[in-house]
Amino acid sequence: MRGRKRRLLEVRSLNEFKDGEFPPVPLSLLLKLEDQIPEKCPDLPMHEREIFFYAGMRSVVRLLREVYNEQNEAP
Repeated sequence: MRGRKRRLLEVRSLNEFKDGEFPPVPLSLLLKLEDQIPEKCPDLPMHEREIFFYAGMRSVVRLLREVYNEQNEAP
């Protein structure tokens, strides 16, 4: 993910972060999101749109986990 530009940075209203820098991701938020939106296989009765929507939510959680890990790795 390091090579890709994170489009979420374009959404912020303040220029308090350098280009390519992501705001700090709190562990408490990440743990709550991982609890509420766990990795799982789709159920057979799920509609296609539900599967796509859930996959999008998981994508955001994975992005936040990656950013958190990068922010907290030892130098």
